[in-house]
Amino acid sequence: FQAGLFINSVPMMMRAYWQSAHRNPWINAAESLVSGKVAGVDWHLEIAGEEVTGLESPFAAAMLRLFENPQANLPVGRKMTHRELWNLTSRFLGLTGNAFWLLDERNVFGLPNSLLWIRPDRMTPAEDSRGNLTGWVLDQQGASVNGQTLNGIPLELEEVLQFTLTPPDEGHFGMGKVEAALRKAQLTDLADTYAAGTLASGGRLSGLITGTSTN
Repeated sequence: FQAGLFINSVPMMMRAYWQSAHRNPWINAAESLVSGKVAGVDWHLEIAGEEVTGLESPFAAAMLRLFENPQANLPVGRKMTHRELWNLTSRFLGLTGNAFWLLDERNVFGLPNSLLWIRPDRMTPAEDSRGNLTGWVLDQQGASVNGQTLNGIPLELEEVLQFTLTPPDEGHFGMGKVEAALRKAQLTDLADTYAAGTLASGGRLSGLITGTSTN
């Protein structure tokens, strides 16, 4: 972790939290266990409290197909299964406190053709003068949302589904488990760096003087 990442930039903080799973073995093990269980959980779809079987109507059948195969309608590229999408969603949710799906296009039923994941550190909220969320900006580099001039790719609220681990008490982002345990994660990183430096120097760190007492 670098202290500079945690100043004035929520997206950069979330990126650091997400990358912590690549560097910290304890965070990686915990995240993998939880996300693996989430991806394999039994599920069903309900509308107005009633389980959807797909036989009720063409709309119900289309909705069920979407969740069973969230990227089946993508024209090219590798198509993610619902287990993979849920696994990735759980990973970002646990590490950063936030996860996003892009509801890609709309079909004749008004449903998105595909459910695509977006890495949370790429998202910037667009607000009105009172701080109300009016949309999102992807990769903050060139357009406007609801008349507000911003950089990036504008996304309307209806195009984005946001998941938060805990409801935000300030702003529009939730807090993740890594943020809550940041000091412990930093301590592990520093200990690993120290140990690696000691081994690389033949068992002692350069700059330290060792010897045998003459007393």
